[in-house]
Formats: sequence, C-alpha cells, structure tokens
Amino acid sequence: MLLAAGHHLTRPRPSVVGAPPPELGAVALRVPVDAEIELAAWFAPGQPGCGGVLLLHGLENSRRTLLARALWLRARGHAVLLCDLRGHGESSASRISFGWHERADALAALRELRARCPGERLAAIGTSMGAAALLYAARELELDALVLESVYARIEDATADRLELHLGEPARALAPLLLLQVPWWIGASARELRPSAHASSLRVPTLVLVGADDRHAPPRAAREIAERAPAGVAALQTFPGVAHADLHASSPERYEREVGAFLTRHLALPR
Repeated sequence: MLLAAGHHLTRPRPSVVGAPPPELGAVALRVPVDAEIELAAWFAPGQPGCGGVLLLHGLENSRRTLLARALWLRARGHAVLLCDLRGHGESSASRISFGWHERADALAALRELRARCPGERLAAIGTSMGAAALLYAARELELDALVLESVYARIEDATADRLELHLGEPARALAPLLLLQVPWWIGASARELRPSAHASSLRVPTLVLVGADDRHAPPRAAREIAERAPAGVAALQTFPGVAHADLHASSPERYEREVGAFLTRHLALPR
C-alpha cells in the first residue's frame, strides 16, 4: 500500500492547457531546461519600466490556475511568464519531486523572462510546490522581489500533516515509512526536502503568505521560513479564514493590496 502511495504521489499530472486566452495578450512558447525537460509557457509583455513577474503553480495544477493573477499583473503593467512545471500541464513528463528538481525549472524560466525583459526588474511568485522550487533555488536566484505562498517547511511535517488530515491522527506514524521511498522515486532524501533550510540563502526582499487555516502548509511552516531568512529580508502575512487554497481567489482585495504594494516598492524603475 505504501509503495502504491509513493508511486501515486510522484506520478506526472499532465493536462490539456490550450492556447492563452485573448485577454492575456500572451504568446505560447517552450522553455528548455535540459536535454530531457521542456516547459510549456505563456509570455505576456508589459509596459517599459514596470518589471516582469514569473508565476509558478502548485502540485496538481498548471499555468492556467494562475490566470487570474496574471491578468491582474498585466493590468498593472507587468510582463508575465507562466510556466507548467515538469510533470504538469503540457510540460515534459517527469516524476514530481515536490520542488527539488523543479528548482531547475524555476531557474530556466527566470532566464527566459530576463531575456524577454532586458533591463527590467524581476519578481517571482510561487504557490505551494512552485514556492518550494524557488526556495530550493534561493542561492542562485537573481531577482528583485520574491513572493512565497502556502509553502511547506519540511517534507517530514508536510507528509505527517497530510496523513493526519486524510486518515486521522494515528496515521502520522506512517510518515517515516512513506518517506523511506523518497530517494527511490525522486533521487533525493527526505532530509534534502526541507525548503526552510534554504531560507538562509535568500538575498532579495521576500513576502511569505499563508492561510491561517492551512493544514497542508500551516502557519508554523511559513513562520519557520520567514524566521530562517536573513534579518530584514522576509516579511510574513497571514490570511484569516483561508485554508490551503488560492490566496488570490480567497482574499482578492487583501492579496492585491499587499502583493501590489510589495511589487510597486521593488519592481518600479527609478525615474
């Protein structure tokens, strides 16, 4: 049963995403990561001096789930790049590694965004697994601002929390047995799958967002990440009444106020 669970958790999640909606004003493209992995993406240009934003989705999602954020960002004048992470949407099939190997996707996407936005300041917004990928890549990120949403701190806690949520508190004892499979399925140990351990490498202004009722990536995980970042780098914002859900869809006014002010401070080119 546990072997089947490991296979299920790491299997690819392909889906048909289709053409970019006309209102986004985007072009479809493919972003190469390495000889085997290529990401399906949409790029929408912005207004000069307003910067560019990379959007990375969470587990079992695709770039289409970030469309509302992209439309809001475009309305603000930002260029936007939305990518399907490996094993998701229309990107190359691959085992899911909860952000570990997906960090290479994040870096490749940022290179693509920088090439399309020369001279502009850049930000990235990652949700859940997309946020974990950005944290794993923290040492190599060349950004002006970073937003991390609903991200787990350590795979041990995330696994135990999910088992308890779906099977009850006694199921937490199964987490170590399930995690023993991790190296076999994705080539990384459970000890390596700790995004919070990489927070100390953050060097850009970072906004950490979490739902107060999130039981998959609870507030304690967000606090751990924010507290492990260098002094003055990370700020934590908690959204009352929100679970492990789309923060923008759940609290659009607050999300756009907080994230909009953050991006304005760090992306606008000096005049």
